[in-house]
Amino acid sequence: MQPIRGLILLFVVNFVFAVLYCLFVYHVLIRGVVEVGNVYFDASTTNLLVSIFSQLWAILCVTNVVALFAALRPALALRAGGSSMATYVGLGPSNWVSVCRVAIANKLMNVWCDLRYSSPMSRLTS
Repeated sequence: MQPIRGLILLFVVNFVFAVLYCLFVYHVLIRGVVEVGNVYFDASTTNLLVSIFSQLWAILCVTNVVALFAALRPALALRAGGSSMATYVGLGPSNWVSVCRVAIANKLMNVWCDLRYSSPMSRLTS
């Protein structure tokens, strides 16, 4: 339980934030009630808040996926059958060294996947 305690906590935080964010979007954007308590949201403030909350939620989701892979990586490696090097390296953070390791492990058979693995979007998660 200890290796995934942080992952579970992160998932709970992500879930609570997602529920609150969806309630905010429903209340302010869908129902059109721009007054929450004593606070009045004009259009520019609403757009700013939705943008900020969307970015925070995306960061939480990416962090959750990276933490899941970080917990899954040693669990798969320590099981009875072990895991292949491509799986072990593929679940870790991506950089050019790990891309070369995966390419060598795959015997350069799938260059398209190796190039996608080294794309700028995959570097956001590392």
